[in-house]
Amino acid sequence: MERILALRASDGWGARKIAHLLWEQGERVSVATVHRTLLRHGAVHRLDRYTPAWTRFEQPAPNDLLQADFKGPLGRGELRDELLTVLDDHSRFALGVFALRDHRSERVRDCFIQVFERYGLPRQLLLDHGTPWWNQQNGWGLARLAIFFIQQDIELVFGRVRHPQTHGKIERFHRTLARSMTRQGWPATWEQWQPRYDAFVDRYNQVRPHEALAMQRPAERYQPSERRYRAEVAPWVYPPGLTVCWVDAAGTVRVAGHRYFVCEALVHQEVALEVIGQQILVRFRNMYFRELNLTARTTLPFIYPVSEINGHLLPMS
Repeated sequence: MERILALRASDGWGARKIAHLLWEQGERVSVATVHRTLLRHGAVHRLDRYTPAWTRFEQPAPNDLLQADFKGPLGRGELRDELLTVLDDHSRFALGVFALRDHRSERVRDCFIQVFERYGLPRQLLLDHGTPWWNQQNGWGLARLAIFFIQQDIELVFGRVRHPQTHGKIERFHRTLARSMTRQGWPATWEQWQPRYDAFVDRYNQVRPHEALAMQRPAERYQPSERRYRAEVAPWVYPPGLTVCWVDAAGTVRVAGHRYFVCEALVHQEVALEVIGQQILVRFRNMYFRELNLTARTTLPFIYPVSEINGHLLPMS
């Protein structure tokens, strides 16, 4: 009984995980026995009384897709923390949980650089339509942090607005993280958040069995990416047939004698224009991100990664 409660104590692990750990340690105890023990001691949270989903979806390999989001705030007043989390979709491996006082682009970028330097680059990154990677001002568009990702040849995937199911894995991770932090009590100082997160991530990746992984640990399914982070941005060559131009200091491009807003974050960057009838698709490196209508003289956001096959540009699924 004491061992069951001890395993439950720090992070609030459920009966299946505790029973699995005890079996690995040679103690033959059933899930039902563990659950009854937790019930007797009032240790079963109401959120643990749920039926698992019948079907789960995941990317076929590590680093195919990372999910990134903010969980918060935790704590109040001087202890308030706006933490950033990064999770691998395939393995559920937590690449980082970062304590932040705010969501300033420079600080968040430093967190991602730490992740990329340690684990390499993902193929895709799933984000929401929020700061600091999405700019809701000036007609909606990419922010400077998103440009940083694209320059590392990471395809950006933006989830549906007000649709948290798109980020289901990281939302579930947030629930597990928040439960652990609540059980341990708030730290005495804000600086103590990061050591707590680091200890949690180690337990989550290395010790905690994951039901969606057939009770494997995330670390057993994850391996770093072979794509390495580059501090210096690699040059990009657009395919023949596209008009290449520079974005001016106002975030606009000139087309047929008129200026069209494209993106303030792309000031002094090269973009390519692809003409389709009276529409022009504006592309930065591997992503379409703006549509210009020459007839109505309007500009609209259009975020889409592209692939090149035999010289043709194709949208990527």
